[in-house]
Amino acid sequence: MERAFGDNLFSMDFNHYKKFIVALMLLLSTPLLANKADFSLLHNFSHAQKGDYIVASINRNYTLLHIHDKTAHTLVVEEITIPAGHLPNKNVNWREWIKSGAPHNTSWIMYEIEPTTGKMLEFYSHTQHCWSETIDTDNFLATLLNLSTNKVPDNKRKKVGPAPMPGELDRRRVWHPPLYCDGKAVEGAKFDSWKSRWPNDGTELAGKTLEIYIPQKKGAYPSYFPYWIEVRGSVIKAKLRVVDAGKNLYSPKPAIPRRPPSMVDKGQVNEGMLSFRLKTPAYYKDFYLYATAIDNPWKTPINLRCTIEKTDDPHVIRLLVQANDAKTQLTDGQRYRFYAVPIENSNIIAQTPSPLQWSF
Repeated sequence: MERAFGDNLFSMDFNHYKKFIVALMLLLSTPLLANKADFSLLHNFSHAQKGDYIVASINRNYTLLHIHDKTAHTLVVEEITIPAGHLPNKNVNWREWIKSGAPHNTSWIMYEIEPTTGKMLEFYSHTQHCWSETIDTDNFLATLLNLSTNKVPDNKRKKVGPAPMPGELDRRRVWHPPLYCDGKAVEGAKFDSWKSRWPNDGTELAGKTLEIYIPQKKGAYPSYFPYWIEVRGSVIKAKLRVVDAGKNLYSPKPAIPRRPPSMVDKGQVNEGMLSFRLKTPAYYKDFYLYATAIDNPWKTPINLRCTIEKTDDPHVIRLLVQANDAKTQLTDGQRYRFYAVPIENSNIIAQTPSPLQWSF
């Protein structure tokens, strides 16, 4: 069946490959409206469910993509890659493989994304046991999610077998990619075909055509996933195919680790505001702010009502307290240390690097 597409080789470099995989994940997490002639990938919110997984073959690697967790606004995606040459056998039981610790894998990462925007909020490598600055994919993902995609009519789709001679009636069957669920072929699975063109944005994909195949019917597999994607063009020719899929996959890895925020300064009073600069991951949306007197650290911390202001640095925010409000709670001349606590995770605390003597 693969020969119907020709022997395309993946010619992207590693960074572009990672972007392609992350972009695919955003694409997978967005429902495709197969009953319409065209759609935008950003049309609806994600239908992905915790435990959904696919195994994609690309660039002589197999990559398992797993929805590790889902919240109201984000997806945590687990991605494990193993080179084809490292597979113990051709008939891999992927559930058992990940359960046994994914032996011979070369990369095991997790990342948190906002499906509606394509923004990556966090990136953690279990392979290197550390966080990493998020991959620069925002523009790439935003472009992908806003592509208009048109359904390919049957008479324009790829067919099985050699083309008829000129003047002969084309009686060939429409080509459908194979579909596997938990290692077993789904007989008679049919797909809709969609096409889109990448805008002329100066990237490697500029002007290239994406061809996407989506299952027509629901099953024991994630039916909103593209199971075959091709990127066609004069320079890049890429083919991605899903070799297995399913639901309710269990991962031995715990939730994606959260990095703590950190106070940049001890605070300052300026123009009627007590302000603090806080370096923080984007997934922390709101904070409590507390003050503790240096000469009486065991006293109940003072809860200061604060607001949040963005700065020019996307990783740094300001916590602002009206100085008149702080005056009613803080003692003039007293030295305080301040603490910021994410509302979403009260076990994480960021403290000012040195005390501030309050005076207003």
